Amino acid sequence: MVQSLQEQLKLKTDESTSLKQELDSIKQSGVVVAEVEAENAELRTAAKAANEQLQLKTDEASSLRQELRQVQESLESTNEKLLQAELGSQKYIEVSRAKTSELGSENAQLRSTVQSLQEQ
Repeated sequence: MVQSLQEQLKLKTDESTSLKQELDSIKQSGVVVAEVEAENAELRTAAKAANEQLQLKTDEASSLRQELRQVQESLESTNEKLLQAELGSQKYIEVSRAKTSELGSENAQLRSTVQSLQEQ
C-alpha cells in the first residue's frame, strides 16, 4: 500500500509539474499575444501614417500633372504664335523682296530715262 501511495504521489507530482509547465506556457503565450497585439497596433499606426503620406504624394503628383498640362498647353500656344509670326515674317520678307525688285526695275528705267534726257 505504501508503494501504491508513493506511485500515486509520484503521479500527482508529475501531473502537478506538467500543469505548472502548461501554466507557464500559457502565461508565456499571453505575454507573446500581448507583444504581438502591441506590435500590430504599432504597425497599424505606421500603415495609417504611410497611407496619409501616400495620399499627400498622390495629391502632389496630381497637382504636378495638372501644372504640366497647363505648361504644355502654354508651350503649344506659344509655338503656334511663333509659327504664325514666322510665317508673317516670311510673308513680309517676300513682299519686301518683291517691292525691292520692283523698285530696282523702276529705278533702272528712271536712270535710263534720265540718261537719255541728258543725252538730248
